[in-house]
Amino acid sequence: MLASLHVLGYRVEWRVINAAKYGFPQRRRRVFIVGQLSDGTPDINIDKFTARETIFKEGVLAKALPIKPLTGTCPFDLESGFQLCEGPAGKADLKTVAEISTYLSQISEVFGSDSKKSRFCNAGVMIDGLVFTVDVEPVDIKENEKRVLRDVVEEAKKYRSKQGLNDEPFYLDPSNPKEEEKWRELKGAKKIPRTNRASGFKYNYTEGKMDFPDSMKKPSRTILTGEGGSTPSRFKHVIEDSDGKRRLTPEELEILNGFLPGHTKLPDDHPVITDGKRAFLMGNALVVGVVEKIGAELKNRMKVPKNKKATAEKPSPPKKRKELVATTAD
Repeated sequence: MLASLHVLGYRVEWRVINAAKYGFPQRRRRVFIVGQLSDGTPDINIDKFTARETIFKEGVLAKALPIKPLTGTCPFDLESGFQLCEGPAGKADLKTVAEISTYLSQISEVFGSDSKKSRFCNAGVMIDGLVFTVDVEPVDIKENEKRVLRDVVEEAKKYRSKQGLNDEPFYLDPSNPKEEEKWRELKGAKKIPRTNRASGFKYNYTEGKMDFPDSMKKPSRTILTGEGGSTPSRFKHVIEDSDGKRRLTPEELEILNGFLPGHTKLPDDHPVITDGKRAFLMGNALVVGVVEKIGAELKNRMKVPKNKKATAEKPSPPKKRKELVATTAD
Protein backbone atom coordinates (compact mmCIF):
# COMPACT_ATOMS: atom_id res chain seq x y z
CA MET A 1 0.00 0.00 0.00
CA LEU A 2 2.77 2.42 0.92
CA ALA A 3 4.68 1.59 -2.25
CA SER A 4 1.63 2.20 -4.44
CA LEU A 5 1.01 5.56 -2.79
CA HIS A 6 4.69 6.40 -3.17
CA VAL A 7 4.52 5.72 -6.91
CA LEU A 8 1.59 8.15 -7.10
CA GLY A 9 3.63 10.85 -5.37
CA TYR A 10 2.11 10.85 -1.91
CA ARG A 11 3.64 11.61 1.45
CA VAL A 12 1.86 9.25 3.84
CA GLU A 13 1.04 9.16 7.53
CA TRP A 14 -0.49 6.12 9.21
CA ARG A 15 -1.51 5.05 12.69
CA VAL A 16 -3.24 2.10 14.35
CA ILE A 17 -5.96 3.81 16.38
CA ASN A 18 -8.06 2.28 19.14
CA ALA A 19 -11.19 4.45 19.35
CA ALA A 20 -11.67 3.72 23.06
CA LYS A 21 -8.33 5.35 23.86
CA TYR A 22 -9.82 8.67 22.73
CA GLY A 23 -12.95 8.40 24.83
CA PHE A 24 -15.26 6.58 22.41
CA PRO A 25 -17.36 3.72 23.85
CA GLN A 26 -16.01 0.92 21.62
CA ARG A 27 -12.61 -0.78 21.61
CA ARG A 28 -12.08 -0.80 17.85
CA ARG A 29 -8.54 -0.83 16.45
CA ARG A 30 -8.18 0.16 12.80
CA VAL A 31 -5.38 1.50 10.60
CA PHE A 32 -5.95 5.07 9.43
CA ILE A 33 -3.93 6.39 6.49
CA VAL A 34 -3.62 10.01 5.35
CA GLY A 35 -1.88 10.78 2.08
CA GLN A 36 -0.89 14.23 0.83
CA LEU A 37 0.56 15.16 -2.52
CA SER A 38 3.71 17.23 -2.23
CA ASP A 39 2.74 19.13 -5.37
CA GLY A 40 -0.50 21.07 -5.46
CA THR A 41 -1.60 20.40 -1.90
CA PRO A 42 -3.29 23.23 0.04
CA ASP A 43 -0.98 22.41 2.94
CA ILE A 44 2.18 24.24 1.89
CA ASN A 45 4.05 23.29 5.08
CA ILE A 46 4.16 19.51 4.83
CA ASP A 47 7.64 19.37 3.28
CA LYS A 48 9.13 21.48 6.09
CA PHE A 49 8.78 18.89 8.84
CA THR A 50 10.96 15.91 9.70
CA ALA A 51 9.51 12.44 10.21
CA ARG A 52 9.66 12.84 14.00
CA GLU A 53 7.92 16.22 13.87
CA THR A 54 5.24 14.84 11.54
CA ILE A 55 4.48 11.79 13.66
CA PHE A 56 4.42 13.49 17.06
CA LYS A 57 3.41 17.10 16.49
CA GLU A 58 2.77 18.53 13.03
CA GLY A 59 1.10 15.75 11.02
CA VAL A 60 -2.63 15.51 10.33
CA LEU A 61 -2.99 12.53 12.66
CA ALA A 62 -0.83 14.11 15.36
CA LYS A 63 -3.01 17.22 15.38
CA ALA A 64 -6.31 15.32 15.21
CA LEU A 65 -5.45 12.57 17.69
CA PRO A 66 -2.50 13.55 19.94
CA ILE A 67 0.03 10.90 20.96
CA LYS A 68 3.23 10.33 22.94
CA PRO A 69 6.04 7.75 22.63
CA LEU A 70 5.10 4.34 23.99
CA THR A 71 6.74 3.97 27.39
CA GLY A 72 9.53 1.43 27.63
CA THR A 73 9.93 0.76 23.91
CA CYS A 74 12.90 1.29 21.65
CA PRO A 75 11.73 2.97 18.45
CA PHE A 76 13.18 2.37 15.05
CA ASP A 77 15.54 5.05 13.76
CA LEU A 78 13.46 8.14 13.00
CA GLU A 79 16.40 9.91 11.35
CA SER A 80 17.43 7.70 8.40
CA GLY A 81 14.37 5.49 7.86
CA PHE A 82 14.34 2.46 5.55
CA GLN A 83 13.39 1.70 1.95
CA LEU A 84 10.54 -0.60 1.09
CA CYS A 85 12.86 -2.60 -1.16
CA GLU A 86 16.22 -2.49 -2.82
CA GLY A 87 16.05 -0.34 -5.91
CA PRO A 88 14.64 3.06 -6.77
CA ALA A 89 13.72 5.23 -3.80
CA GLY A 90 12.38 8.20 -5.75
CA LYS A 91 9.27 8.06 -7.91
CA ALA A 92 11.20 9.79 -10.71
CA ASP A 93 13.15 6.54 -11.18
CA LEU A 94 9.97 4.70 -12.12
CA LYS A 95 9.12 5.85 -15.63
CA THR A 96 7.17 3.03 -17.25
CA VAL A 97 4.28 0.76 -16.30
CA ALA A 98 6.64 -2.21 -16.46
CA GLU A 99 9.11 -0.58 -14.03
CA ILE A 100 6.31 0.29 -11.63
CA SER A 101 4.87 -3.24 -11.80
CA THR A 102 8.29 -4.76 -11.15
CA TYR A 103 8.85 -2.43 -8.21
CA LEU A 104 5.49 -3.27 -6.59
CA SER A 105 5.84 -7.01 -7.25
CA GLN A 106 9.30 -7.07 -5.71
CA ILE A 107 8.00 -5.46 -2.54
CA SER A 108 5.08 -7.90 -2.31
CA GLU A 109 7.38 -10.91 -2.69
CA VAL A 110 10.46 -9.84 -0.73
CA PHE A 111 9.61 -7.27 1.95
CA GLY A 112 9.95 -8.76 5.44
CA SER A 113 10.73 -12.26 4.18
CA ASP A 114 14.03 -12.35 6.08
CA SER A 115 12.61 -11.09 9.38
CA LYS A 116 10.54 -12.80 12.07
CA LYS A 117 9.13 -9.46 13.24
CA SER A 118 7.44 -6.75 11.22
CA ARG A 119 9.48 -3.61 10.68
CA PHE A 120 6.33 -1.54 11.04
CA CYS A 121 5.35 -0.09 14.40
CA ASN A 122 1.87 1.26 15.15
CA ALA A 123 2.58 4.72 13.71
CA GLY A 124 4.73 6.14 10.98
CA VAL A 125 5.27 8.32 7.98
CA MET A 126 6.63 7.74 4.47
CA ILE A 127 8.56 10.60 2.90
CA ASP A 128 9.99 10.30 -0.63
CA GLY A 129 9.84 6.53 -0.45
CA LEU A 130 11.58 6.26 2.92
CA VAL A 131 9.66 4.81 5.86
CA PHE A 132 9.98 6.08 9.44
CA THR A 133 8.04 4.21 12.12
CA VAL A 134 7.67 4.13 15.90
CA ASP A 135 5.36 2.74 18.59
CA VAL A 136 3.17 5.39 20.19
CA GLU A 137 0.24 5.66 22.58
CA PRO A 138 -2.52 8.25 22.99
CA VAL A 139 -2.06 11.11 25.42
CA ASP A 140 -4.04 10.73 28.63
CA ILE A 141 -7.59 12.09 28.59
CA LYS A 142 -9.84 13.09 31.47
CA GLU A 143 -12.21 10.53 32.98
CA ASN A 144 -15.23 12.69 32.17
CA GLU A 145 -14.27 12.55 28.49
CA LYS A 146 -14.52 8.75 28.39
CA ARG A 147 -17.73 6.94 27.43
CA VAL A 148 -18.50 3.34 28.36
CA LEU A 149 -21.08 0.76 27.36
CA ARG A 150 -23.48 1.84 30.14
CA ASP A 151 -23.68 5.35 28.65
CA VAL A 152 -24.66 3.88 25.29
CA VAL A 153 -27.28 1.57 26.80
CA GLU A 154 -28.91 4.45 28.66
CA GLU A 155 -29.00 6.65 25.55
CA ALA A 156 -30.49 3.89 23.41
CA LYS A 157 -33.06 3.04 26.08
CA LYS A 158 -34.46 6.56 25.99
CA TYR A 159 -34.71 6.44 22.20
CA ARG A 160 -36.39 3.03 22.09
CA SER A 161 -38.83 4.01 24.83
CA LYS A 162 -39.80 7.14 22.93
CA GLN A 163 -40.28 5.11 19.75
CA GLY A 164 -42.34 2.46 21.56
CA LEU A 165 -39.91 -0.33 20.62
CA ASN A 166 -40.01 -3.69 22.41
CA ASP A 167 -36.75 -5.11 23.81
CA GLU A 168 -38.22 -8.55 24.55
CA PRO A 169 -36.88 -10.28 21.38
CA PHE A 170 -33.30 -9.48 22.48
CA TYR A 171 -33.49 -11.22 25.87
CA LEU A 172 -32.16 -14.71 26.47
CA ASP A 173 -34.92 -17.17 27.35
CA PRO A 174 -34.80 -17.58 31.16
CA SER A 175 -36.86 -20.78 30.89
CA ASN A 176 -34.20 -22.43 28.73
CA PRO A 177 -31.09 -23.11 30.89
CA LYS A 178 -29.38 -24.87 27.98
CA GLU A 179 -29.33 -21.60 26.02
CA GLU A 180 -27.35 -19.73 28.69
CA GLU A 181 -25.16 -22.79 29.18
CA LYS A 182 -24.26 -22.64 25.47
CA TRP A 183 -23.41 -18.94 25.73
CA ARG A 184 -21.14 -19.61 28.72
CA GLU A 185 -19.45 -22.50 26.96
CA LEU A 186 -18.66 -20.40 23.87
CA LYS A 187 -17.33 -17.49 25.92
CA GLY A 188 -15.30 -19.65 28.28
CA ALA A 189 -11.60 -20.53 28.08
CA LYS A 190 -10.78 -23.67 26.11
CA LYS A 191 -7.87 -25.80 24.92
CA ILE A 192 -8.79 -28.21 22.15
CA PRO A 193 -6.37 -30.74 20.54
CA ARG A 194 -6.43 -30.50 16.75
CA THR A 195 -4.59 -32.05 13.82
CA ASN A 196 -3.77 -30.34 10.54
CA ARG A 197 -5.39 -32.46 7.81
CA ALA A 198 -2.71 -31.75 5.23
CA SER A 199 0.44 -32.19 7.31
CA GLY A 200 -0.77 -34.27 10.24
CA PHE A 201 0.76 -31.71 12.62
CA LYS A 202 -0.88 -31.83 16.05
CA TYR A 203 -1.48 -28.67 18.07
CA ASN A 204 -3.76 -27.17 20.71
CA TYR A 205 -6.38 -24.60 19.69
CA THR A 206 -6.78 -22.21 22.61
CA GLU A 207 -9.17 -19.37 23.45
CA GLY A 208 -9.18 -17.13 26.49
CA LYS A 209 -12.15 -16.45 28.72
CA MET A 210 -14.48 -13.60 27.79
CA ASP A 211 -16.78 -11.61 30.06
CA PHE A 212 -20.30 -13.00 30.32
CA PRO A 213 -22.20 -10.80 30.56
CA ASP A 214 -20.15 -7.95 29.07
CA SER A 215 -18.99 -5.28 31.51
CA MET A 216 -21.02 -2.08 31.39
CA LYS A 217 -18.24 -0.13 33.13
CA LYS A 218 -15.83 -0.05 30.17
CA PRO A 219 -16.02 0.41 26.40
CA SER A 220 -17.55 -2.46 24.45
CA ARG A 221 -15.59 -5.01 22.51
CA THR A 222 -15.31 -4.58 18.73
CA ILE A 223 -18.63 -4.98 16.92
CA LEU A 224 -18.42 -7.73 14.29
CA THR A 225 -20.67 -8.38 11.28
CA GLY A 226 -22.13 -11.47 13.00
CA GLU A 227 -23.47 -9.44 15.94
CA GLY A 228 -27.10 -9.91 14.89
CA GLY A 229 -29.40 -12.88 15.36
CA SER A 230 -30.32 -14.89 18.47
CA THR A 231 -27.97 -17.85 17.94
CA PRO A 232 -25.39 -18.11 20.77
CA SER A 233 -21.95 -16.88 19.73
CA ARG A 234 -18.60 -16.23 21.35
CA PHE A 235 -18.32 -12.81 19.74
CA LYS A 236 -21.79 -11.33 20.23
CA HIS A 237 -22.33 -8.98 23.14
CA VAL A 238 -24.59 -9.96 26.02
CA ILE A 239 -25.40 -7.46 28.76
CA GLU A 240 -27.46 -7.77 31.93
CA ASP A 241 -30.06 -5.30 33.18
CA SER A 242 -32.93 -5.45 35.66
CA ASP A 243 -34.95 -7.65 33.28
CA GLY A 244 -32.26 -10.24 32.59
CA LYS A 245 -29.53 -10.95 30.05
CA ARG A 246 -29.93 -9.73 26.49
CA ARG A 247 -28.13 -9.01 23.25
CA LEU A 248 -27.51 -5.45 22.07
CA THR A 249 -30.21 -3.63 20.12
CA PRO A 250 -29.56 -2.08 16.68
CA GLU A 251 -29.65 1.39 18.26
CA GLU A 252 -26.96 0.47 20.79
CA LEU A 253 -24.74 -0.81 18.00
CA GLU A 254 -25.30 2.43 16.05
CA ILE A 255 -24.39 4.62 19.02
CA LEU A 256 -21.27 2.51 19.70
CA ASN A 257 -20.05 3.55 16.24
CA GLY A 258 -21.05 7.18 16.76
CA PHE A 259 -24.18 7.23 14.61
CA LEU A 260 -27.51 8.62 15.76
CA PRO A 261 -29.93 5.94 17.00
CA GLY A 262 -32.11 4.76 14.13
CA HIS A 263 -29.43 5.50 11.52
CA THR A 264 -29.82 2.12 9.79
CA LYS A 265 -33.61 1.91 10.00
CA LEU A 266 -35.40 2.42 6.72
CA PRO A 267 -38.62 4.48 6.49
CA ASP A 268 -41.90 2.61 6.94
CA ASP A 269 -42.70 2.68 3.21
CA HIS A 270 -39.46 0.81 2.39
CA PRO A 271 -38.89 -2.93 2.38
CA VAL A 272 -38.18 -4.14 5.91
CA ILE A 273 -34.53 -4.19 6.97
CA THR A 274 -34.00 -6.83 9.63
CA ASP A 275 -32.23 -6.30 12.94
CA GLY A 276 -29.63 -8.81 11.76
CA LYS A 277 -28.89 -6.76 8.67
CA ARG A 278 -28.65 -3.58 10.73
CA ALA A 279 -26.14 -5.30 13.01
CA PHE A 280 -24.17 -6.48 9.96
CA LEU A 281 -23.93 -2.89 8.72
CA MET A 282 -22.59 -1.71 12.07
CA GLY A 283 -20.06 -4.53 12.11
CA ASN A 284 -18.71 -3.15 8.83
CA ALA A 285 -18.69 0.48 10.00
CA LEU A 286 -16.06 2.62 11.70
CA VAL A 287 -16.23 4.75 14.82
CA VAL A 288 -17.15 7.89 12.94
CA GLY A 289 -15.91 10.21 15.68
CA VAL A 290 -12.34 9.21 14.82
CA VAL A 291 -12.95 10.01 11.15
CA GLU A 292 -14.58 13.31 12.16
CA LYS A 293 -11.50 14.40 14.09
CA ILE A 294 -9.23 13.62 11.14
CA GLY A 295 -11.61 15.36 8.75
CA ALA A 296 -11.71 18.48 10.92
CA GLU A 297 -7.92 18.72 10.82
CA LEU A 298 -7.90 18.25 7.04
CA LYS A 299 -10.47 21.04 6.75
CA ASN A 300 -8.24 23.33 8.82
CA ARG A 301 -5.42 22.80 6.32
CA MET A 302 -7.44 23.29 3.15
CA LYS A 303 -7.18 27.05 2.98
CA VAL A 304 -8.24 28.76 -0.23
CA PRO A 305 -5.55 31.12 -1.65
CA LYS A 306 -6.51 34.80 -1.37
CA ASN A 307 -6.43 35.26 -5.15
CA LYS A 308 -8.95 32.47 -5.71
CA LYS A 309 -12.59 32.15 -4.85
CA ALA A 310 -13.90 29.06 -3.17
CA THR A 311 -16.13 26.93 -5.35
CA ALA A 312 -18.31 23.98 -4.61
CA GLU A 313 -19.45 21.28 -6.99
CA LYS A 314 -23.17 20.78 -7.35
CA PRO A 315 -24.10 17.69 -5.32
CA SER A 316 -25.48 14.66 -7.10
CA PRO A 317 -29.25 14.23 -6.71
CA PRO A 318 -30.20 11.65 -4.07
CA LYS A 319 -31.34 8.25 -5.24
CA LYS A 320 -35.06 7.66 -5.40
CA ARG A 321 -36.50 5.60 -2.61
CA LYS A 322 -37.36 2.69 -4.89
CA GLU A 323 -33.66 2.31 -5.73
CA LEU A 324 -32.80 1.49 -2.10
CA VAL A 325 -33.44 -2.21 -1.55
CA ALA A 326 -32.94 -4.06 1.70
CA THR A 327 -32.04 -7.74 1.80
CA THR A 328 -33.83 -10.23 4.00
CA ALA A 329 -30.62 -11.61 5.50
CA ASP A 330 -30.74 -11.97 9.25
